[in-house]
Amino acid sequence: MDNIDIAIDADDDSYIARLKEIRKIKEWLIDKVAANNNDIYATKLKTVSQEEQLLVNRLIEERLYLAEAFRLDPLTGLYNRKILSKVRDIGTVIMFDIDDFKTINDTFGHAVGDQALQAVGKSILDNIRIGDIGCRFGGDEFLIIFTTDKKEVIESRMKKIVEDTNSIFPLPDYKITMSIGITFNKDKESLQTLMDKADKALYCSKQNGKDQMTYYGELQKPKELIKKED
Repeated sequence: MDNIDIAIDADDDSYIARLKEIRKIKEWLIDKVAANNNDIYATKLKTVSQEEQLLVNRLIEERLYLAEAFRLDPLTGLYNRKILSKVRDIGTVIMFDIDDFKTINDTFGHAVGDQALQAVGKSILDNIRIGDIGCRFGGDEFLIIFTTDKKEVIESRMKKIVEDTNSIFPLPDYKITMSIGITFNKDKESLQTLMDKADKALYCSKQNGKDQMTYYGELQKPKELIKKED
């Protein structure tokens, strides 16, 4: 790995994939510098760090461009469905909605229902990273596309989204719960196929009592739905 090619093609749109590659090289160089205190490795580390920052800046610029090019949902601040045509790096697809959202509207009024949607939107934005996509799919249904496919990371993020939503929602005596469907992009499938799978898992969460996560990969195994305790 001593002969490192860190050139970045300005026309290459796969910024996220390259960023992952650069960070692996950076970690390797950090270990080399620590072990050898070699000026050559130190110089390469500086160059790689500069390339890493360049890629981060490009991703930020791209997100700002997308925010302008694709109209954001005015209520939640999330993308609408138009963003889906620009999605490239897919690790995990999640579809979820607010349980008994109609009850919130009917009991407390539509203004409070809007506050529930805004709480979800803010919680999503606070818990996704550069490259991830948060989208209001329609009504009280949401879509998140994570670049990672690590199950423990996904579970942690989704639990945090639910917790943060309830912290933000202005009615502390009412607990917002969500039915969640999750599928991992292990076979490099199309976004539409992954969305269909996540939607089936979401439906299964609804049918099995709501307030839970269901993995599409578990649907072939009877009675193995993944449920989360309160």
